[in-house]
Amino acid sequence: MKLLLLADKESPYFWDYYQPGRLREYDLMLSCGDLKAEYLSFLATLGRAPLYYVRGNHDGNYDRRPQTHPAARRRAATALRTS
Repeated sequence: MKLLLLADKESPYFWDYYQPGRLREYDLMLSCGDLKAEYLSFLATLGRAPLYYVRGNHDGNYDRRPQTHPAARRRAATALRTS
């Protein structure tokens, strides 16, 4: 099983410079806190693996389930068109 562990800072490798299929190899994605909800939505949209998250000490905006943010939808649509 291959895990993608994420915490504290959004990775440009996945966020800004995403390439189609980059998340394909992971079986599970786990956010360990303090990441933007739109970043997690983007990863959940493009990855095939389930994504679980733990609230961090700076995650005050997770009072409800993260919704797909418009920026994450735009990034996902662009990535899907180029694949």
